[in-house]
Amino acid sequence: MSPSFNADWSSYYAAVAMQPPRHTLIRTLNLFDRDQRLRARSPNESGVTSPVMRRAIDLGCGNGRDTLLLLERGWCVLAIDAEVQAITALNDRAKDRAYGNPDFDRYLTTQCCAFEDICWPASLQLVNASFSLPFCAPDRFSDVWHTLRQTLQAGGWFCGQFLGDRDEWSAYDNVMDVSRSELMVLLQGATIVELEEEEYDGRTATGTPKHWHIFHVIVQFPGATSRETSRDNTA
Repeated sequence: MSPSFNADWSSYYAAVAMQPPRHTLIRTLNLFDRDQRLRARSPNESGVTSPVMRRAIDLGCGNGRDTLLLLERGWCVLAIDAEVQAITALNDRAKDRAYGNPDFDRYLTTQCCAFEDICWPASLQLVNASFSLPFCAPDRFSDVWHTLRQTLQAGGWFCGQFLGDRDEWSAYDNVMDVSRSELMVLLQGATIVELEEEEYDGRTATGTPKHWHIFHVIVQFPGATSRETSRDNTA
């Protein structure tokens, strides 16, 4: 029987407290903003452009390194994490960043739950999953991924990381890993903007030696065509 992964989340949150947002989210937000500017130059048949309400989910938000960036850039965010201490830390950090703005809090909603128990909103423009989907229950991942794709609006974006099948943590029975071919099935029908594969010996955020096998992913799902040239890199 395979062992189960047990994370020391308190140590992890302390180790990454001052880390910047993930590069996949930063790039995705820049692409989204660029597409919105291009659409603004091409009004609809009535000659009017409609403002977009920016709605995102941050899956596995932790203490907020990505959620805070989304809030600062004007997004309404549903932040999800299974750890109470993560949600508490995020809410505290969000209040500190509000700078007295009484409307700031209404942009952030939190749920403390497992991914398979999320109350998904009706529609989204973005799902961010920075190093979080590997901790979805493997036997429920298919349902979560299907719901994720169904919830994204036409032209919606996904960015995040998947653990590859050669990652050291793939030996754990409660960690979700994928091969490259399995990942391509999951992304079928999407415009792949970034698919970068890394494999190396390194360390975890808390300093433990580890063999990493990671896929960094940015995709746009059907409904709108990104003008960014797709990039598929293999380490």
